Amino acid sequence: MFSKILDLFKGNKTASGDIMEKIKKLAENRDEAKLLKLSKNEDPDIRAAVVKALRHVRTDACYNRVIEALKDEIPAVRIAASEVLGEMGIPKSNDALRYALAKEKDPEALAAIKKALLDIKEF
Repeated sequence: MFSKILDLFKGNKTASGDIMEKIKKLAENRDEAKLLKLSKNEDPDIRAAVVKALRHVRTDACYNRVIEALKDEIPAVRIAASEVLGEMGIPKSNDALRYALAKEKDPEALAAIKKALLDIKEF
């Protein structure tokens, strides 16, 4: 599932390469409105890629969308959100990450949440 996301950041084309390239450009241009709209896409690969891209647009709305992504039905999106929050290192993320930790069942997502908390140095 992460192959499209990895391809996005490596610059490779995939089946949905055009949309991934668009996400990359939107992140480079810090186009908050379009990224937030894409973050609700039905394709979980796109949602995960957008969550990763939101780390480049540090606004309250983008931060809140990353927090919301911790509750996504797809583990890959939750993992992406956890990784971004860990990289951002914002202490106010701790409550959301701890809540997600208590609810999470997926082992990979659990590991990502724990790592994010450690990255923020609050675990």
